[in-house]
Amino acid sequence: LVSTKGLLRVETSPPGAAVVIEPPEGGPTIAQGTTDFLAHLEQGSYRVFVSPPGGYLPPPSQVVTIEPGGRLTPLKVQLQPDQA
Repeated sequence: LVSTKGLLRVETSPPGAAVVIEPPEGGPTIAQGTTDFLAHLEQGSYRVFVSPPGGYLPPPSQVVTIEPGGRLTPLKVQLQPDQA
């Protein structure tokens, strides 16, 4: 049997950002945590929101696709300092 789940690893540089994972069209939160973050998700598409610690600009959300069979999908986000 092949698992219908996969893994999503969200990493930020620097680490310590909050992560929220939702359906791509919006809806209830499926998973949340702090980077470096690993989530076990059913196959399909998800929207990932990253909220950086103070002093960094929030990056745009990203849609990722999770493949079945326990495969790992990495998402690396380079946080940009807030120059304001």
